[in-house]
Amino acid sequence: YKADPNLRSGLGTLPLVAALSRKDTGSFAALMAAGGDANQVCSKDGGSVVHAAAASRNVDFLYHCKSADMNARDGRGRNALMVAIANGDVAMAQAAIEYGSSIKQ
Repeated sequence: YKADPNLRSGLGTLPLVAALSRKDTGSFAALMAAGGDANQVCSKDGGSVVHAAAASRNVDFLYHCKSADMNARDGRGRNALMVAIANGDVAMAQAAIEYGSSIKQ
C-alpha cells in the first residue's frame, strides 16, 4: 500500500505544508519524491506549496520544488521570486531565479 502524499488532513492541511511548518526538510523531500505536488494551492490567498517554500527562508525547501511551476501566481499576483524579494531573502531569490522564476509576466 502506498500513501498519497497529496491527501489533505481532516483540517485541509497538505502533508507538504505540515513538513514546511515543522521545518522538516527530510519529510518534505520524501513527500516530493513520493509524488507530492508543490503546485497545489495551500493558502487562502491562492498561494501554492511553492509560495510557502519561497517564504520559508530555507532554500532546501525550494530546491525540492524545482520541478513545480516557479512562475505560478498567488492571489496577489506574486510568484516564488516575488515572495522571496518581499521577504528580503536574497539567497531564496537567487534560488528562485536558478529554478526558473522570473519577474516577467
